[in-house]
Amino acid sequence: EPSDYAENVNYFIGITGDIRLINRLYLSTSVIYERRSFSQEEIIMDIRRIISEERETRLNVPVTLRYVYQVGKFRPFVGVGYSFHYLLNQT
Repeated sequence: EPSDYAENVNYFIGITGDIRLINRLYLSTSVIYERRSFSQEEIIMDIRRIISEERETRLNVPVTLRYVYQVGKFRPFVGVGYSFHYLLNQT
């Protein structure tokens, strides 16, 4: 049977900082508090309807090494990094 899956309204808030290592090389990191929720509805054999909801609270900490180019007023960059994810709560 088909099921409907939906991501509900979510939000996040955080703070970001950059540290200049050398000339055009920067280390960027953030601490982001994120709240997400999902819902799924299933109908089994046209008889029973099941609705399940999941809520997650996470702390994300991305760390990025960036090389910044100066092109006039623009500052495009190339970056590589990793993000740590900590699940604080799940219901």
